[in-house]
Amino acid sequence: MSQKGSVFQKGGGGTNFEQLVQTAFLTTLIIHGNAPCLDSAELSEVALQVTNRGYETDDFMVTAKSTSGEHRMLIQVKHDISFTVGNKIFKEVINAFWKDYNNTSIFDKSKDKLIIVKNGLTKDERNHLKSLFNWAKNHATEVDFITEVNRIKGKKDQLDVFREVLKEANTNTYLTDKELWEFLKCVDVLEYDFLNEGSIDKTYFLNLIKLSKNKKSATTEKEIWDSIFAYVATLNPNGGSATLESIKDKDFFQHFDNTHLTPYFKAVEKLKSDSNEILRPIKTYIGKGENKFHLQRSELRETILVGLSNSQLTIVTGKPGVGKSAEIKEILEKDYPNASVFVFRADQFNESTLANVFSSQGVNETIQDIFSCISLIPEKIIFVDSLEKLLEADPECAFKQLLALLKEHPEIKLIASSRKYAIDLITLKFGIDKDNIYIIDIPTLNEEELKLVAEKFPQLNSVLKNDKVNKLLQSPKYLDFSILAIGKTNDDYTNVSLTEFKDKLWNSLVVDSTNTKNGLPIKREEAFKEIAVKRAREMKLFTRPDKSDAEAIACLENDEIVFQENNNRKYSPTHDILEDWALVKYVSSKFEDFPNPKDFFNNLGNEPAIRRAFRLWVEDYLIDNNDKINELIKVTIADQTIEKYWADELLVAVFKSENSNSFFTSFEKELLEDNSVFFNRCLHIIKTCCKESDPKTNNSNLLLPIGSGWKEALFFAKKNNSQLESIKLSILNFLTDWYYRLLFQYKKIENAELEAAKSIVLTYLKEVEEEKEFWQEENAKGKSSNLISILFDLASISKEEIKQLIARAFTKKENREFWRLNSFYKNVIESCLSGIGNQRLIKELPDLIIETAWKSWKYIPTKESDYPNEIRFISRQSLSDEECWGIRDRHFFFPSGIYKTPFYNLLWIHPIVGLKFIIDFINYSVEFYVNATCEYKHKISQIEIEQNDGTKTKLYAAWELWAAYRGLSVTNDVLESLLMSLEKFLLETAKRKTDVSRENLKFIFVYVLKNSNNVAPIAVLTSVAIAYPGEVEEAMLPLLSVKEFYEWDLSRALHENSALAPMDGRISFAQKERWESNQLPHRKKYQRGLRDFILDYQFNVRKLNKEIHQIIDKLKAQYDGKDVIWKKNLIEMDIRNHKVREYDEKLGGLLIQPEYDDEVVKFIEFNKESFEADTKSLNISGQLLKTYEKKETIDFSSWLSCYEQYSSSKSLNILYDRPITLAVLGLRDFSTNINEEQKTKCIEIITDAIVSILQDTFNRDYSLNMSINIMEKDIALSSFHLLLQNVDSEEDKNGIITTMIYMLFAPFHDHEFDKIIQYFREVFFKQFPNEAKRVWLGLIKYACYKKANPKSHRHQDEDSLKDVLDKEEKFVQQISSNKNLKFDLSEISLEKCEGYLLARAFVITPYDTADKDFTDFINHILPIVLGDLTKKEDYSYNRGRESRQFHHESISDIKQYLANLFLDANFDFSKSVLTTLVNSLSKNTQRQRFGRDDLFQFVNTTLDYFVLKLYNNGNLKIDQIKYSQQQTNFWNLWEVLFDLIPSDGTHPLIQKLLLDIRYLLWDYQGNPNENNWSVLNGKKEFYKKIFLEKGKSNASSVINVFSTIGGKEFLPEGISWLADVFKSNPMTSLSLTSASSDRMIKRLFYNHISKIKNDKKLIDDYIWILNRMVDLGSSEAYLFRENVITYKSIK
Repeated sequence: MSQKGSVFQKGGGGTNFEQLVQTAFLTTLIIHGNAPCLDSAELSEVALQVTNRGYETDDFMVTAKSTSGEHRMLIQVKHDISFTVGNKIFKEVINAFWKDYNNTSIFDKSKDKLIIVKNGLTKDERNHLKSLFNWAKNHATEVDFITEVNRIKGKKDQLDVFREVLKEANTNTYLTDKELWEFLKCVDVLEYDFLNEGSIDKTYFLNLIKLSKNKKSATTEKEIWDSIFAYVATLNPNGGSATLESIKDKDFFQHFDNTHLTPYFKAVEKLKSDSNEILRPIKTYIGKGENKFHLQRSELRETILVGLSNSQLTIVTGKPGVGKSAEIKEILEKDYPNASVFVFRADQFNESTLANVFSSQGVNETIQDIFSCISLIPEKIIFVDSLEKLLEADPECAFKQLLALLKEHPEIKLIASSRKYAIDLITLKFGIDKDNIYIIDIPTLNEEELKLVAEKFPQLNSVLKNDKVNKLLQSPKYLDFSILAIGKTNDDYTNVSLTEFKDKLWNSLVVDSTNTKNGLPIKREEAFKEIAVKRAREMKLFTRPDKSDAEAIACLENDEIVFQENNNRKYSPTHDILEDWALVKYVSSKFEDFPNPKDFFNNLGNEPAIRRAFRLWVEDYLIDNNDKINELIKVTIADQTIEKYWADELLVAVFKSENSNSFFTSFEKELLEDNSVFFNRCLHIIKTCCKESDPKTNNSNLLLPIGSGWKEALFFAKKNNSQLESIKLSILNFLTDWYYRLLFQYKKIENAELEAAKSIVLTYLKEVEEEKEFWQEENAKGKSSNLISILFDLASISKEEIKQLIARAFTKKENREFWRLNSFYKNVIESCLSGIGNQRLIKELPDLIIETAWKSWKYIPTKESDYPNEIRFISRQSLSDEECWGIRDRHFFFPSGIYKTPFYNLLWIHPIVGLKFIIDFINYSVEFYVNATCEYKHKISQIEIEQNDGTKTKLYAAWELWAAYRGLSVTNDVLESLLMSLEKFLLETAKRKTDVSRENLKFIFVYVLKNSNNVAPIAVLTSVAIAYPGEVEEAMLPLLSVKEFYEWDLSRALHENSALAPMDGRISFAQKERWESNQLPHRKKYQRGLRDFILDYQFNVRKLNKEIHQIIDKLKAQYDGKDVIWKKNLIEMDIRNHKVREYDEKLGGLLIQPEYDDEVVKFIEFNKESFEADTKSLNISGQLLKTYEKKETIDFSSWLSCYEQYSSSKSLNILYDRPITLAVLGLRDFSTNINEEQKTKCIEIITDAIVSILQDTFNRDYSLNMSINIMEKDIALSSFHLLLQNVDSEEDKNGIITTMIYMLFAPFHDHEFDKIIQYFREVFFKQFPNEAKRVWLGLIKYACYKKANPKSHRHQDEDSLKDVLDKEEKFVQQISSNKNLKFDLSEISLEKCEGYLLARAFVITPYDTADKDFTDFINHILPIVLGDLTKKEDYSYNRGRESRQFHHESISDIKQYLANLFLDANFDFSKSVLTTLVNSLSKNTQRQRFGRDDLFQFVNTTLDYFVLKLYNNGNLKIDQIKYSQQQTNFWNLWEVLFDLIPSDGTHPLIQKLLLDIRYLLWDYQGNPNENNWSVLNGKKEFYKKIFLEKGKSNASSVINVFSTIGGKEFLPEGISWLADVFKSNPMTSLSLTSASSDRMIKRLFYNHISKIKNDKKLIDDYIWILNRMVDLGSSEAYLFRENVITYKSIK
């Protein structure tokens, strides 16, 4: 920029971006659009490269006109710039800005702007930079500006950057604060994403062109944009300019017709004025007139700003009057003064479509189009005020559409305010994923802020001193009301109660009792109440009062108590606190009018606002009038005719309030009567209804306790524990839920509550240890472990008790007398060593945990006296693994990970203690291993490592130890877990990048290197050094000095791809943690591990190069001349050997390569040929395989050249060559091209391979067969049809048939045999039916031969064994060559034939031919199989007559076979097979009482496979005609199944009939399959029939289906089927406690509420089910009921 001259810069990305931005401005000029960064100023000129006008800022300038005159905007476009002191580009830009800014002849500081445009800002730039410029404009003086900026570190840092860079620009002199402030007022930054793939800004501009396009123009938007872009390019080199006048003759100009845009610009104006209308009544200060006081809550606004820039959806919440809307209003005014902000009130979205929302404001354009018209303004924000008003809306309303629109437009931000109680309900109602929103909870005022207010308004002193009300005054709104009220009357507020205080405010503000003329006070009160109640009833924001006095309303409006909507005589309260008071007064007056509770509730109404008012009223009355509330509770609970909902609602209000203790005192007697049944109900209500989600926990779906009911119920239970024996289980469940409070709200709990919990827990634990009967029962089994966890989390007040419990656990666990408590004590110890939670125990008692770990993990050899000698000898080997590492209880730690021991958490809380234990324990274990005698052990050597201070230590070493922290080698799960914990702790520490974290890291490195006796922890240090070399620095040098480390880390890096993340049966999230750890970038960044890292470090970081070179020189000096590869590595690792070669055209860069010495060069030359041959083979084989799979094609000449190469090569390269594939392709694709010799060769290759495979299989030799590429095995075994096509002689054909019979009885693995079956049935049978039948018959004959000639290895020598095999071979050849074999069913039975061979014949039998032999065979064998399944399984080799003849592998094959038969065979046949299966069960019901019923399992699983195969075919996109035939077959057979099952509800297959199939409804991880299954379409009536006629006692199956694949087809009607069944048989409704039920009610709400709410039966049944689920304790159901109850009024 400094060198003037030609104004045009050399091309590239930057230029392109600059032109795109200029094009955008020019387009805006054409449509008469406004300039960004100014308040409504229309563009009038765009001038490019304006150095010729005397400016230093040289990219372009625009001129714009507004009411205040003409503005110039100097714009510098930088696609990539960072706003830091060191950034050269940034300095140049500011330098130019500063010169232009001070050149008054061409720059007017009051009107002109300096602008930087960038392709996308970072989060910090968005948060801090934008605000800096906006605040500068918004503050009246530099002092205000600087003070506010200094409050927020990020903004202060950014200001300091400008200070420094401007100092440089200003001849090295700092600017004064005033100069700095005035300069920043003129600066701004814009971001556009034109360079991004799928640019959003470009889309907007194209849409803008589309909207303004001339009707006649046939050119596309993109072409128009491109022609403007091309025009800009011509202006650029010579610094031209464009005005409307100068371009009106240009081609592109003709395409525009701006009259089209008038309605859009009008819409923008209309939405803006409406927005101002909504913002107007929101006050951002306290007090009035002269005495206004504005609170600076900068940190708070900062969090909201961060939310807005980092998240698309931000919700600001907090208590009433805390200033939610005020804070948002202030942010929009201060931080986004020039953004496109549209403001709506939430209830405006209570329309059926978004279009209606706009049209009711007189706007008929879509929001996307409206935003397109202001494309140049990058920030687009929608603010929705008071989301809680949407509780009354339909879930399918316009707001849902707005959310959908936002999903498509990530650039539009939504910020909303909402009362806290509504957030859970709103997110539920609209299905918003809580993890995607940013929730900010605005706190009430703190003491300092209140002090400021009190100084400003001394009249508040008396009321602030009043303890009964000062909690309320922490809300700015209450302060505001108090100031206004006290200003009117001079009452004394020192001693008023809460209700009196609210009444005084009410009388002063709403009633205005001082002004008595015309009876106004009463009229005002009535008018205000009417407006509030009518509004709540109508669920509208504004309402037109029809009974109230006009003068009274005018006075209320004048006093800003109500405001009017656009002068149309519809009113709304200005603040929701006033509205709450009015509604509470309304409830109160109803209470006085209807003293009988039943009438009271009937007249109250159930709109959400009224229900809330009822709760507020209860809370107020509890404080000042609790006798009345208690009276109401008594009657309501006693009167059975009052809807149960109100009784719950009353108790919920009491328990959620701040003071429910009076309830527990006054109802003590009732709570304990009749086995405490009432207290039990209260516990249930607190547990179910007094919960809400808390944005502070990471898990948004977790509901946490709220309200004083929790605490008071605990006090009550502690006090009356001895009388509550009968509901002990409920108290335990209550404690389990209260435990969340302990985990997440610890700071809020007062000591008395902790002590109460401790007392109950200790009482119960004592009972457990005394073996009291209750704790032996089934339902109390798991509860004791919860008690242990709670006690451990109360560690701060229970240290002694915990120590004693653990001591007892160790002494009694070994003691035979206490065997019944064995598992309890084991549990105590395991909980103490748990890797999840436990933070408080770790914090309070770290030494106890370490002592417990040593005691519990350290291996103790068994005492000789425990066993007689001989047993001792046997046990010696079976314990090998455990003895080897000196650790016991190995299986408990599988799979290893950071959650398996407490030490990851302990490292964070007490790092030194944790580190010492981990190193000591691993040292002990490795030492033990080295000295132990075991049958199999890794080779452990010793190596020496030198520390930085010169001391040397010896380390036990092996690759297995090195790789242990990655779980890549076989060591021990405890060791792996400890190493993984250490690694994660160090990586997380390094990631912090602070001075403290660096100190700590270096300390730990030195400690580990000094104190370890083995390399396992050293490998962890290496991982951390590779990930964060800059944090570790010289502490990593010792790791580089050991030759072996380079080899082992190479091996580790190569193994990274096989690093596993095993499923963890006990800890669901452990697998994800391991998986994420495996994905860390530094694991695979360096292919050769440490070697590549060192080289990369020398090139890029360089800080320690000198020291690294010293180490490499030392390693070179130790080189003994034996290991050339190591020498080569040393050379490659050393940057000093790397020379830059000439420029390489192909690579487009300079090649850097190491220079080797002679010895290494020779080594490389010598091995060159074999390297190249491997690469060539690899390429050929890849191509052959793809051709075989028909993914590619090759021509004959390519085949031939492969053939030549394979023929000429001396030996087979087992890894890469594919001769069999080549041969198969020769016969399959080129049979007409190849000559006889080649053909014979191909046949020979295939037959040799098959023979070789069969020999290995019969010899059960599973080692690597060196003559066959393992990948080709399947190809060889599925090429018999090609052999038959290419041989002529009978002899050859018989030979092939012989081989196939051999193949079918060879002992292949299951997975191999599955492929053979499939090939035989689907390929071979279809092409050679006659030969196939001969093979099939041959196999059956062989099955009988085998039974008659059992082969016994035991007592035979080599010769007699050979005789047996020869005889067998003769037999097989004889049946292969006999074309006239007869099929005779009478020969076939388990007495005469081998079961497993009959099973093989069965599963290759085709079921889609006309040949009756096949179907006869199936019908004959099936009953034999079913009969066999009733016999006992015998796993020995020589099965007795009475035991089962079919192996379980055979049975599994048969199930799969039958499932396929059901899908594809003709209906009459499959019907008879199904009938046989199902009827076999009824004959055998006797056996079902004992243990596993294999016959039932067989039938059941076969049906599972049938349904799952059909489901999978739907996803596999198989042939549609075939698939629809399969669906028809399925439903036909399902009707058969329906008829076969009796109606008494006890048949074991009912669950199947209802389609409750584990892997159909859930995936393997247990996640529900919520995709709609189209096979169910149109089957609603049939399913209903199954349920109501056969399945009433299986409601849980139906719920499983409704909540997964059947939801779309069977709901919402299905809810009524369930409700009817439950009402007629209440016991069955217990199935509503499942997770599926929670999912079902959720889906009903999200997907079906619009239908449900218009149908009386559906809404009643839905609410009936919700009520029942609330009774059964579902908090989900309670939240949904809150949303649904509104619709109850359908009559």
